[in-house]
Amino acid sequence: MSEKSPRDTPDETPNDDAALDVTPEEQDAPGPETPAGDADAMATDETDDEVIARLDEDLPSDEALAAGPAPIRRRTAQAPVKKAAPTRKRSDAQVEHVDPYKAKNPAHFVRQSTDELKKVVWPTWPTLVRYFAAVLIFVLFIIAVVALLDAAFGWALLQILGNN
Repeated sequence: MSEKSPRDTPDETPNDDAALDVTPEEQDAPGPETPAGDADAMATDETDDEVIARLDEDLPSDEALAAGPAPIRRRTAQAPVKKAAPTRKRSDAQVEHVDPYKAKNPAHFVRQSTDELKKVVWPTWPTLVRYFAAVLIFVLFIIAVVALLDAAFGWALLQILGNN
């Protein structure tokens, strides 16, 4: 750290913990480290009455306080991107929208269903056999687990309650 005082180099702060507790007003006030002949210290000499009068001028008047607090102006965030269309009103949102896929009659429904089934990617025969085998093995495994649990609980109840 340099040997300059904090007043000479405002960007440097001393490493003393006591200096951290000082407010900016107290830093500017003349203290024991300020020489008695300092021009800044002489310019800020005010009596207590002058300080009170100056602070009273900054306070709002009694009429302004009686009128009530000033309204708070809040800044609202703006959307980062412009929207293509304004937000719908609640009354517009509650109106049911028209479903373009709704069938008008049973024949139209069958036509729509067949059109959708044409879009399906159907599995090949080997893939179908593999999926069928996987499902069959899983179902047989679950049947075995349930049968084993049924037998175990039945045997346990017979041991507890007896064979009467």
